[in-house]
Amino acid sequence: MVIFIFIPTARRALSTHPYYAWIPASHMEAFHYLREKTPPDAAVLHPYEDDPIYSDPSRKEVAWIFKDHYYYMSGLGERAAVSEGSLKVVRIKAPLTPEQVDQRRADIKVFYQTKDPGLAEEILRRYSVDYVWVDKKAPLSFEVASVMTGVFENGDVVIYKKMRVGA
Repeated sequence: MVIFIFIPTARRALSTHPYYAWIPASHMEAFHYLREKTPPDAAVLHPYEDDPIYSDPSRKEVAWIFKDHYYYMSGLGERAAVSEGSLKVVRIKAPLTPEQVDQRRADIKVFYQTKDPGLAEEILRRYSVDYVWVDKKAPLSFEVASVMTGVFENGDVVIYKKMRVGA
C-alpha cells in the first residue's frame, strides 16, 4: 500500500519536473572535440552566462531545472573551466572566495566583450586558459588572430587555441 502512495507522487513529480536538457548536436560535437582532441589538463574559457544549454521555445519545460547547474564543460567536455556552476554552489564548494568567483565571472564577461586583444590575452594568461569556446551568435570583438587560432568549427561553435607567447 505504501508503494501506491509514492508511485503516483513520483510519477507526478517527474511529469512536471523533467530531469533532462536539450543540448544542440553542434555543441555535443564541440564537447566531443574537447574531450578527444585536447590534453586532459586543458583549461577552457566559455561564457558561463550562455552555457551550452538552451530552452527550445516550442517545449518550454525543457532545461528549466538546469538553470542553476551549469557543469557542462567539466561534465560533457571533461575539461576544466575558468568558471562554471551556479553562484550558490560555486561559492559554497569551490576553493575560491566569493570575491574570487565574482572576479572570474567579471573577467569572463570582459573577455567576451573587449575590443582589446592585449586585454583578452591577459585574461587568458591570468587563468592559464588553453582553449576558448565561442558561440557564433556572439562573435568576439577583438582581432582573434593575434591571440588565438581556430582549431574546431561547426555551424554554431568555434573553439580557439591560445597561441604561445612569442608565437
